[in-house]
Amino acid sequence: MTSATPLWEASPAGTLARQVALVLDELAQARGLHRQLELGLLRTECALDTELFQPLPPGDRARLQGHLLGLDAERRRLAMAEHEALRALHGRLLDLLNKYAYVAPDHED
Repeated sequence: MTSATPLWEASPAGTLARQVALVLDELAQARGLHRQLELGLLRTECALDTELFQPLPPGDRARLQGHLLGLDAERRRLAMAEHEALRALHGRLLDLLNKYAYVAPDHED
């Protein structure tokens, strides 16, 4: 075994630092997932809007407008889900950072 610094520091501060890094990664993944879902909804909305510019029978127009209203409801649901997920992750991050400050108050990273 060498005297080099181990990759995984076996200390409370090292463990908390890894947990902070994992929560930051989860935050980035959650934001990316919600961004992809939002883009998918936007693409569908654009396709429906394009269809509405075409001459359509009244029944088809009403059906497409109903789909647009459904997309709006889905967008609101997605925004609330994202808010809740990010709020939970931010809470975990704040908790870990407070623990880290307590465990390693003089640790400069």
